Amino acid sequence: MNKFAFAAAFAALSVTTVSAADLSTPFKPAAAVYSPASAFNWSGFYAGANVGYGWADMTAGGPTQRLQGLLGGVQVGYNHDLGGVVLGLEGDLQLSGVKHTAALGASSGTFSIDQFGTLRGRVGLAADRFLPYVTGGLAVANNHIAISGVGVNYDESKVSVGWTIGGGVEFAATDNITLKAEYLYADFGKANFAGPAGLAAADVTTKASIVRTGVNFKY
Repeated sequence: MNKFAFAAAFAALSVTTVSAADLSTPFKPAAAVYSPASAFNWSGFYAGANVGYGWADMTAGGPTQRLQGLLGGVQVGYNHDLGGVVLGLEGDLQLSGVKHTAALGASSGTFSIDQFGTLRGRVGLAADRFLPYVTGGLAVANNHIAISGVGVNYDESKVSVGWTIGGGVEFAATDNITLKAEYLYADFGKANFAGPAGLAAADVTTKASIVRTGVNFKY
């Protein structure tokens, strides 16, 4: 009988010792689950305005004319965010002061790009609110040549169609306002100008570089 009582007492003592050991172990609460804030989503329509500067080479059957000047306009577009890769389509229309006036013998000639526009695809790699991107597509320009002088009064505008490529970076300042800086190289192709009376018609080619900054309002 004493053997059974001793065994029971030993078992009870063991359970108590184990329980005491458990109680001596410091309590560690479960680690809180960390959930970072969601990255900025670039998807949606947007519209905005831009200002910039351009310089161009216009060749009109003679020496190349170096054009330069201010420009500004509006743009609209749409982005689709695939989770870091952003695909987009953007169109813009610009009013341009890119021009040059040169002496042509006894006459004076003004060569200018009065308006131009582009329709471009965009591909960007988003880093939260920063979006570096490349862009390219169609470019259209209204080229203008005016020559006046003794016995000369010539003024003609022609539309030419070409292509453009470039890149930039866009930053989301708020959930609905983004700021961008961009460079484009545009080859506006060629247009056939009749030229002043007594001179042969000529193909006019125009190639331009454009830098601009802008603001977009995202919907």
